[in-house]
This record gives sequence, structure tokens and C-alpha cells, in this order.
Amino acid sequence: LKQGGARGVLGGGRGEWARGALVSAEVALALVLTLGAGLLFRSFLALNAVDLGYRTEGRLVLTASIPAKTEAQYLQAGATFERIFAALRGLPGVSAVAGVMGLPNGPYGSNGLYAVEGINDFTDSQYDKLPQAGFRLASPGYFAVMGVPLLAGRDFNERDLYAAEPVVIVSAALARQVFHGESPLGRRIKCGLERVVWMRIVGVAGDMRNDNPATPPGPELYMPYRQHLYHANDLHIVVRAQGDLSAAARKTIARIDPAIPLKVSTLEQFHSDALGLPRFRTLLLVLFAAVAATLATAGVYGVMSYVAARRQAEMGVRLALGATRGQVMAMLVGSGAKLAAIGVACGLAVALAAGRLMESMLYGVRPWDPLTISGAVLLLTAAALAAAAVPALRAARADPALILREE
Repeated sequence: LKQGGARGVLGGGRGEWARGALVSAEVALALVLTLGAGLLFRSFLALNAVDLGYRTEGRLVLTASIPAKTEAQYLQAGATFERIFAALRGLPGVSAVAGVMGLPNGPYGSNGLYAVEGINDFTDSQYDKLPQAGFRLASPGYFAVMGVPLLAGRDFNERDLYAAEPVVIVSAALARQVFHGESPLGRRIKCGLERVVWMRIVGVAGDMRNDNPATPPGPELYMPYRQHLYHANDLHIVVRAQGDLSAAARKTIARIDPAIPLKVSTLEQFHSDALGLPRFRTLLLVLFAAVAATLATAGVYGVMSYVAARRQAEMGVRLALGATRGQVMAMLVGSGAKLAAIGVACGLAVALAAGRLMESMLYGVRPWDPLTISGAVLLLTAAALAAAAVPALRAARADPALILREE
């Protein structure tokens, strides 16, 4: 009796075992949720740290739409945007201004099939074999305002108008996909965006994560917005500047055309909105995990308090026969550790079996990440042992003579 261990400390009754099973189930659920929250949190951190291929700091975004129905009105819309760009460049603190249809993580972007002269074409026999790319319309200076390098060739200029030879800048990913290390400059390419005509490649731009931060950069076609009239009256105007120029930018555009509807944001906000769903999932699971861990800890504490009270006479006899307070405390904590170990084992089995369900929601971390699993196990185990230690310490400090006299 003096050297009795944790075995049997819960007793043999159905009630005691039911309580123990319930606590182990709570620990298992808490571990599954804590592990899931840890994986989503690490995935969110990885998404925040990913190289987007462009800069977001200090970029004001003005979303503008100029109504147009006829070719003349679309041509006039392009001229109006040029006046807006010039006026914004004159504001104090502004270092660059450009417009784009298809801002990263924003609306207005498009995609579709494209063909390369000498390789494929939009013929019936080859149509289903054509590759796909994203389509973006941009003004001169777009890559500079976004902090994206031009790897070869030139940027768009004021001569790239509707009546001029159609030109295009391709992304590095598209150049690799099609030209395999050869220079694409001077080659011709066409796509199905409005004008199905051959466009001469005049430049190669660095890759950008245009779709969302979790998607690797894909092939992109950047075309001068003034050569594609019927898609270029809705633009994001990107202003690289120091300080908040939103009010000044609004006034500047209103002086040119007060009827233009305008929405003001920042490139950082566009990026933050793109992370909205991962952020929400992470916060929600962290909340559930915290509640489950609290319930599991409270469950271990409650069961061990019940055990300590029910076995009070037994503890008094053990102490009276010479058992040390450390032995009594170890016995009770060991019982709590057993409950926690069973819960952790069951929780790990469930988490590992369900890991593939989370795989599509993760970025930069695997569902069976050893670091996250170890952290979740240590956290739940430490919480359970701490919860068991409180009633165990109280029982070990009790006066055996007083306990036996009361019993």
C-alpha cells in the first residue's frame, strides 16, 4: 500500500472510468484542434512571407471607371486616363504612376488561350492543345511602379497606340514555357482578348503572383491598354508615393472629370484581402482549439480533484505508513498523465488520418509537420500535467492524522 502506484487510483467503478474516458476524449479533441490551428498558423506565416514578385508598400490604388460605348468614347477614355496619370505625377511626393487592368489580387483580370507564331495557331486541329496565360492591360511605367524588373527588351511607350503595331510584354514564366531559354524578343504571339491579331514581343518582365499569394507565378501576357480599347476603360491606377495622398488624388481626378466614380485603397490592402480566408480559418480554429484545450484542462483538474477527495482516506493511510508526499503526489499526477497519454494517442491517430483533408488549405507546411505535432503534444501534455498537479499537491500536503481522524 505504501508503494502503490497510479494503477487503480481511479477505482474500478463505471462512473470513474466513464469520467476518465470523457477526459481522454476531451484531450484527444483538443489535440486535433490545436494541431490544426498550429498548421494553419504556420501556413499563414508562410503566406505572409512569400515573395510576391512586386512591392506593396507605399502604393495607393485608385479604381476608376469611365463609361464608354462607342470606339470614339473608348479612345477618349484612354486620353482621359493619360491626363489623369500626368496630373497625379505632378503631386508632391509622387515618384511613379501607372494604370492596369488586372491588378494582383484584384478584379478586371482575364485569361485564356494563346498561340506563338511558328509553333501553333487558333486552328481547329490545334485549338485544344494551346497553352493558357493570364491577360493584363497596362500603361507605360506599370512595371516600374510595381517594383517589377524588366528582364529583357523595353517597356510600353506613348507610341503603342491603337493604330500602331500591336505589341506585348511576356512574363518570365511564359518565356520559359515556350522559348526554353531562347530570346522571345521579336517573336509574335496572339491571344483571344478582343483583337485576335499577332502581337510582337518587345519585353520580358519578372514573374508576379497575380492570382493570389499561394499560387506560383504563371505565364502572363501584358498588353498596352490603349491598343485594346474595349477592355481599357476600367483601370486600377497605382500611385507610388510617400505619405497618404488619397485626398489629393481624389481632388486631382475630380478636376479632370468629376463624374468618374472612384474607389481608393492601397496595394497592401489588396494583399491583406487576398489573405482574408486563410486568416479567418486560422483565427476560427485557434478559438476552437483554445476552448477545447481549456475544457480538457478543466476536465483533468476535475477528475483528479474528485479522485483526491474520494481517495482521501487511502492517501492518509499511505502517508501514515511512511509514503513520502512526493510519492503520493506522483501517484495522482501519474493518473492524470495516463488520461492525457490516452487522449494524446487517440488525438494523434485521428489527426494523422485526417491530415489529407487539410492539405489543400496549407501552404509551405505539410499536414504531418514534426515541429507542429511536437508543439501541440507538448502543449496539451503540459496543460494536463499542470491541471493534475494542483489537486495532487493539495492531497500530498494534507495532515494524515487529521485525515484519519475525520474518516
